[in-house]
Amino acid sequence: MRNGRVEPVRLGQIFKPMYLWQERVEQLIRRELKAQKALWLKDVTRKELLGAAFTFSKKGLEFHYHPYTVGP
Repeated sequence: MRNGRVEPVRLGQIFKPMYLWQERVEQLIRRELKAQKALWLKDVTRKELLGAAFTFSKKGLEFHYHPYTVGP
């Protein structure tokens, strides 16, 4: 919430500014998608992976991708 208005949380707001989180988070996402047999994973850029919608869950962050982004 900012100035009395609800705003979406951006991924970069979750981590400390000096922490190099992008590479590590990308690795974790790629590992999970590979385990789910995402066939088009090699064609997906870091920007696409980290720019996806995400939610908070009991397990941590959950990223949500359109099926055509990462494949079946």
